[in-house]
Amino acid sequence: MKKIIMASFIAVILLALFLPVQPKPDQPGQILSARTEKPLADTAGLFDSGSLLEEVSLAGRNISDLPIESVSKYESDDPDGWAILIPQTHKYPGSSVDSPKNDSAQKAQEQIYRIISSLYKKYGVGFIMVEGELYGKIPEQKIEKIKNDIAARNKLGELLSDLDANMRRNNLSRELIDRITKNGKNAVDYLDRKIILQGAPFKVRAENRNVNLFGVENKDTYQESAEIVRNYIYLQDRKNQLVASPKNFFSLQLENSISIADIYRMMLTKKNNPINKLKISLKPLESFAVSKGDAELLKNINELNNFYINLQEDSVQTAQTAKPANPYSNLNNVEKIDTLIKQTSRAVQETVIDRRNRETAENFARTVKLMPNNTGIIQFGAGHKDGLIKELNSRNISVMVIVPEEVANMSGYN
Repeated sequence: MKKIIMASFIAVILLALFLPVQPKPDQPGQILSARTEKPLADTAGLFDSGSLLEEVSLAGRNISDLPIESVSKYESDDPDGWAILIPQTHKYPGSSVDSPKNDSAQKAQEQIYRIISSLYKKYGVGFIMVEGELYGKIPEQKIEKIKNDIAARNKLGELLSDLDANMRRNNLSRELIDRITKNGKNAVDYLDRKIILQGAPFKVRAENRNVNLFGVENKDTYQESAEIVRNYIYLQDRKNQLVASPKNFFSLQLENSISIADIYRMMLTKKNNPINKLKISLKPLESFAVSKGDAELLKNINELNNFYINLQEDSVQTAQTAKPANPYSNLNNVEKIDTLIKQTSRAVQETVIDRRNRETAENFARTVKLMPNNTGIIQFGAGHKDGLIKELNSRNISVMVIVPEEVANMSGYN
């Protein structure tokens, strides 16, 4: 479990280091308007025996057609509200979308998406709080970005459908059609992966305007946690350098002065990138269209090429500043580093884990009372489960924990 906790907070805090944080209120200034949004259904029955809890508890098997490993309840007497806690795993920080490191995170987020969507549509649970975002409503510009990504994915699907019809009309070789069709499917899958790795709640919110999506972090604690985690990683990196164990280096992510936009741009131009492979596979088709004077096919290809260019330009908007060098690079005493690591580990437990658990529970308890049915979802790192249950119960909030199958399969999870 300690391994899961470490992976969880490192992933969330590193995302804060690499990605721009939009300013959001520390106090719930936008919350009072939330009650005006009506849920689709009523949560009555959701927490009773015979509903979701019973659906997935028979011999430990999921009979609800949802990717749920287990459901458990931790009730308070006469609760002020209910929290549905969904443990999660994140995109690996600093990695490319198509990195194999993100296979498990993609699967977990896809499962969480199905679970959250079902809770919203069947039971009307339309209030979600997520870690890694400051307390308050998620800014609309973040939601618009997800919407744009979804629109781009759908547009690519339409363009590929038109292209398929044009290729068949021209009686092109089966081999060429199959190659382009395969590359097109891979490109669509790549964009689907890019969307879901931004977080299942964000996709649910982008598709349902009545969902209330909130961040849960207090600004001061979040910034302090980022500093603690940064120091912890720097110290581990420096120790690894001194003891010649480079395999666990985080410094490649933190010290490299290249921007995220540069990384993403290079990623798009890599030969094996699905988007780029699709673009390359269109070249012989473009030559054929020009030679035949097929204006319709050429138009279709040009639209796909413009789609590729727009995707590249969109990535440039995430440009970042250079990352600072490791401040411990001149420290050569391993014993001193070990002492600092122990001190930092205590700070991790006290601030990054325990304090964030307390503040998350407090922010949720305060906000859920203003929501329809006094019910909401918390998506948080898997390692925080026990701490959050304790803190929420102490604030008279009952908890239902829904564990996705992929999260349950994670090494070290119990």
